[in-house]
This record gives sequence, C-alpha cells and structure tokens, in this order.
Amino acid sequence: MIKELYISNYALIETLHMEFESGFNVITGETGAGKSILLGGMSLALGKRADLKHINNPDKKCIVEVVFESNSTAIKEFFDVEELDWDSQLRLRRELTPSGKSRAFINDTPVRLELLAQLGGMLIDIHAQHQTLDLFSQKHQMAILDGFAGQSDLLEEYRKLLKCYREDLKLLEELEHQQSERIKARDYQQFLWEELEEAQLRIGLKEELEEQQSELSNAASIIEQLSESHSLLNQDQYGLIDQLTSLRQSISKLSTYGSTYQQLFDRIESVLIELNDIRVEIENQQDVVEINPGLLEEVDAALQKLYNLEHKHQVSSVEELIAVKDSLANQEMSFQEDQDRISSLEKTTEELYQQLLSIGEKLHQGRDATIQPLEEALVDNLKQLGMPNARFQIVLSKSPDLNDLGINQLEFMFSANSGTAFGSLKKIASGGELSRIMLSIKAVLAPYIELSSILFDEIDSGVSGEISNKMADIMERLSQSIQVFSITHLPQVAAKGKNHYKVYKDDDGIKAQTGIVKLTDQQRIEEIAQMLDGKNFSASAQEHAKQLLHS
Repeated sequence: MIKELYISNYALIETLHMEFESGFNVITGETGAGKSILLGGMSLALGKRADLKHINNPDKKCIVEVVFESNSTAIKEFFDVEELDWDSQLRLRRELTPSGKSRAFINDTPVRLELLAQLGGMLIDIHAQHQTLDLFSQKHQMAILDGFAGQSDLLEEYRKLLKCYREDLKLLEELEHQQSERIKARDYQQFLWEELEEAQLRIGLKEELEEQQSELSNAASIIEQLSESHSLLNQDQYGLIDQLTSLRQSISKLSTYGSTYQQLFDRIESVLIELNDIRVEIENQQDVVEINPGLLEEVDAALQKLYNLEHKHQVSSVEELIAVKDSLANQEMSFQEDQDRISSLEKTTEELYQQLLSIGEKLHQGRDATIQPLEEALVDNLKQLGMPNARFQIVLSKSPDLNDLGINQLEFMFSANSGTAFGSLKKIASGGELSRIMLSIKAVLAPYIELSSILFDEIDSGVSGEISNKMADIMERLSQSIQVFSITHLPQVAAKGKNHYKVYKDDDGIKAQTGIVKLTDQQRIEEIAQMLDGKNFSASAQEHAKQLLHS
C-alpha cells in the first residue's frame, strides 16, 4: 500500500507531503484544483516519462517520492533478480533537473527508469479515464483472462521463451542470408585458393626464380667468363696460381729473417689457399652451368605466373600472396563454421518452437476453462451496477501462428440488453457502460493479482444516482483486500471512503499553488454538501451529506 507521497517543485505544487492509510481512500476537489497534477506527479515516481515544462521553479530540481509497504513474494523476487536491497518500506523516487537530466531511485539506489516503471507497475494499478480504451485491445483482454485463470506467470514464461525464439530466428535468417550471398562467391574463391595452392608459394620463391632466370638467360656468357677465369688461374707459368706459388717460395726464404717477413709469407699463403678454393668453385660451376632453353622456358613461365598472381591480387610479394591464400582459407573455414552454426540454430529454434507450442496449449486450456466462470463473475457485478441484462461472450480461438499472447486470438463480445445481438465492446458499449465494465473487471481480478494498491481516476464519470452507490459499494468491498484510491466528483462515492482527502488550489493573484489535505469528519460533511449543492450549500444539503456518510 502507499504510505507516503512527497512532491517538490512540480507544476503548481511547491511542496507536498501526505501520508495515506489502508482501505478505501477518496480524493475530491473542484475542477482545476489540481487532481490531475497530483496524479501526474505520482506517475513520475512510477516511471512515467518526464516533461521539463512541469518543473515549477526552473532554478530548482523537481523531486517526487512514493513510499509503499509491501511483503509481496513477487516483489521480493524482483529485488533478488535485480540485486536490490530489500525492505518492506519501498521508496520509489524520481528527480528532474532544470537541465533536463532525470534520475530514478529505488530505496536510494540509482536505477534505470525502465526498472522503476516495472516495479511501479507491480505495486499499483492506476486506472485513468482514457484507459477504458484498453478494453478494446486483445492484449488487455487476454491479460484479464489470464489473470482470472491465475496463469500470468505461465504467460510470462511463454513471452521470455518467445523473445529467445525470435532472437534466434532473426539471427538464423541473417546467417542464412549471409551464407546465400557467400555461396555466390564461394566457387570463385575456391578457384583462387586452388590457383595459389598450385603455385606452391613459399617465402623467397620469387627471388630464386628470378636468379635462376638470370643465370639461364646468360648461360653462354657465364660459361665463357668461367672458362677465361679458369685459364687466368691455372695457365702454366703465367697463371695466377703459378705466379703466386713462385711468390710464396721467394718470401719463404725471407721468413726466417724476422716476423715482418713471416707475416708476409702467411698472407700470401692465405691468398693462395683462397685462390685454390676459387679455382675449385669455378670448375664446379663450369660443370653445372649449361645452356638449357627448355628449362629457361619453364622458369620464365613460373615467374610470369607469379607476376600475374601478384597483379591479380594487387600485391607485390610472395609473402602477401601467402597472406591472401590464408585469408581465403579462413573464409572457407568461417563458411563451414557458420554452416555448423546454422544447423545448430535450426535445431534450437525448432526445439524452442515446440516448447512454445506446448506452453501455448497449456495457456489455451487454462483460458478455455476460465471463460465461463469469468463471464458469470462479470455479469454478476454488472447486475449490481444497474445492468441486469448485460451479457458477455468471450470468444477464444486458436491462431495459425505463434503470437505475443500464445497460440490464441481473443475477443470480448458484449450485449447490454435482452434480445440484443452480441457485438464487440468498441462498437456496442457506451462510455458509462465501459466504466462499469472496467470496474467489474478490476473487482474480479483483484484477488488474483499481487497488487498493493489500485487507483481509479474518475472511473465513475458518466454515472449517477443508484449506480454510483453500487460502484462505491464495489470499491469499498475491494478495499477490504487491497488499498483503493478513487478520484471522484460523485458525493455518493466520496461518502463511502474510509479516508477522505481534498485537493485544493490557492491563488492570491500572484501565484497559484496546489495542495492536498486529509479532511476531518466535519470537513467531510461540508465537502460532500458542496459536491451536492455547490459552494453555497444549503442546510438540507448538509443533512443529506450526513446521511450519505452514515448510510
């Protein structure tokens, strides 16, 4: 139940602090006094979107706080899931700054606005005048049926599962679309990979081929130069090796005369050893180098193929070609992984679909079994509200596809009078009838939902006389199990309240302010007399007010 309401700097409210009690609470006030402002301020603390134009003083922040008392199991579970500190005293607070910043708190812990709204919706049901339009929506009608059937938790399980199913289905469709596009290019990518694989790429390949090409292209010249070089080294008497050998012999005779000559001898010996090595290498190369046009043609072809691959893939080295090849291989691997993922998702979505069908069937059976008792309960309440011949026909059918409500489609059909054919609520029921139907529904559902409070904002609009008494009786009975607020213009409803609060507006010509006060017994008599007869109420109106209060 709501224990306290605190509003600061909101619309015409400068500061307001009010404590509330259990039972049936009525709120009255003249038109324009600010009842809608009071309700709007409270709605901010329950997660409603903010409008900066409602800040009274643009230099100060607006604060709204509602304190609830609740020991609901569902609320405790909510706190556990959201990892919030539990306390039976629940403080929902909203702060708006002039700069436009909005902050939300639950028990002084900052939270997302969506979380505040979710908790607010679990604590209080606010029925405003325009909400009778909700009766026309299939979603709202199904919520009524499920609430009465006591399977709201089952529907919530279904919706969570449906969310997972739709997410997986969307991902599956995206992957299948990607694969479809990739399949178109896959054959060409496979061809490119095979082409690169056939080239037997390795680091240094291009340099080896270019060197081999250079050697084969100049084989004749190389052979000629090697032969000439060999002659220069090995020619008898005049060859470099013979000359150097003679030099070594001459210097060897001097080596005993000092270290300088020994060093010269050693150096000549080293040169001679190196020249002999060079001679051997030249002889080896003479055996290797050959004029081979066929091999040259093969090397030219291999090198040209390598150049063509570099040009095709817009790279300049074999290393980059290897990277392209690896990338193509990775794409193929990714394709296969996505194929496996698609197969897995297909299996998962099918399993989820079957689970949804199963839960949907349970929901359908529960709903179907609930239709008759719900129709009877609603009709019974409407009889008390002056509609003795009203009838409901709740039409439940199976949907060909899964939807947010399960596997069902639903329509509430209504007939207000005997002999009148059933028609949809939207077309058949009048405004006053819709208000009575909505009150009947709230009264029927109250025992099945874990709300701590319910607020009716002029639900009695459009009715009068005995019907208003009956509406007040139903709200009073409802208040025995749940805290009820009724914002009303009807004295019959106001008189039934256990606690009576009045919204007023002070306007001194300079500044207008809205406030709320709990009325004493005498103030209640005067307020109800005024509701009956106007500001200058008569003595008879005052007596009538007393009778209403004690009836």
